[in-house]
Amino acid sequence: MQKTVKANNIDIYVETFGKSTHPAVLLIMGLGCQSLNWFPYFFEPIVEQGYYVIRFDNRDIGLSTWSDAKDWENNPYSLDDMATDSVELLTALRIDKAHVIGASMGGAIAQRIAITYPERVLSLTSIVSFADSSALTSSSVLSLSLFANVPSLEEYLGFWSALVGTTYPLDIPLYTQLYKDSVENSKRYNPHCITHQLSAIARSPTPDLAKLNVPTLILYGTADPLIPANHAEDYAKLIPGSQLFKMDGVGHDIPAGICDRIHPEIFKLLQRSKSNMSNQIEAVKTQFINYSEVFNKLKPELMPPFFHEGSVLITTPLVATMKNATEIQGVFTQFMNALRLQNFTRSVLDENNLHAKMLSENIAIVSGTAIRYKKDADVEDELERIAIIYTFCKDIPEATATTPQTPDGVWRIVSGIIHQPENAIAP
Repeated sequence: MQKTVKANNIDIYVETFGKSTHPAVLLIMGLGCQSLNWFPYFFEPIVEQGYYVIRFDNRDIGLSTWSDAKDWENNPYSLDDMATDSVELLTALRIDKAHVIGASMGGAIAQRIAITYPERVLSLTSIVSFADSSALTSSSVLSLSLFANVPSLEEYLGFWSALVGTTYPLDIPLYTQLYKDSVENSKRYNPHCITHQLSAIARSPTPDLAKLNVPTLILYGTADPLIPANHAEDYAKLIPGSQLFKMDGVGHDIPAGICDRIHPEIFKLLQRSKSNMSNQIEAVKTQFINYSEVFNKLKPELMPPFFHEGSVLITTPLVATMKNATEIQGVFTQFMNALRLQNFTRSVLDENNLHAKMLSENIAIVSGTAIRYKKDADVEDELERIAIIYTFCKDIPEATATTPQTPDGVWRIVSGIIHQPENAIAP
């Protein structure tokens, strides 16, 4: 999917890959580079692992908003502003949290996102990046001056050939196509981008890396001619619990040949950060247990907070869509009255076998078992077990006259399915 969205008062061109219900991975590219520099050989394996990948053009490059000379002189931006661009892009895409992967300047932006907006970041992967702008030596900055004018194909290939390190030579056909897509198309290449983004780097103070509190992976090339390798080693020590991965012979790029080594490291990080979801899973389970109590008590004042409107309940004789609090109460009253006609006296949730799975940051599936009992004299016997599956969503509906706005972050039931429904409601 390709589109342009409004974020932080600018237009940002964005492309997405995979299913939007999967955990999001935000890719942030570096100085003077467009989203096209995230090649398919890097992001497609991430999509195949079950993630929703987002690549976009930073401000002043590609199809996103360019600052004209007067606007830039009056309102120069920093890496913090570019971090806000990224976060508001996630908001525009209705994404609560994302794994953030940044290359070069994109990694420096990603650091600031994780520090300033920790609630929006699941993990941080920094590739051939820097923390302190002094890591960009004067000679490396001078080499970037080439892009202050529209380069020829020969100049473009010569520049990237100087950056690729010692082990993986430049893929000439790939970068020739990149040149055609990103430079020959005048609508995508901004010759003022380097000046503006270098200024953004220069005016941005070194972030307090000790404040980083997300799973972090740092990938650096030992043959990087733009940023010294020891810089990554130094700033990794400042990030609590960070992992450092050395890419032998790699320069200031992400060659296809290194991906079979770095993808497993990235996937381990993404899996590791799933532990951050454990609290959410417990919250969903708790909400489900609370719901089961409300279900048995059927208190009208307690029912609405546990449901999205409309909600769906599916059993054999009943497929009910409930559009408001009154309908929710009515359907479940009908349901409970039918249950009371059967031969059991009460039902409870088997909490020991309750399972929850996060489909995304705001959607979860909960499955469990309802145990039904019959009381004969003073003895209570188990009659049957009924499987149930419920979908929870964290989106908050607008307040209505009958249902007040609930607090942010409350998990609510969207739909419920009763398995073995022939036993759910007596004919």
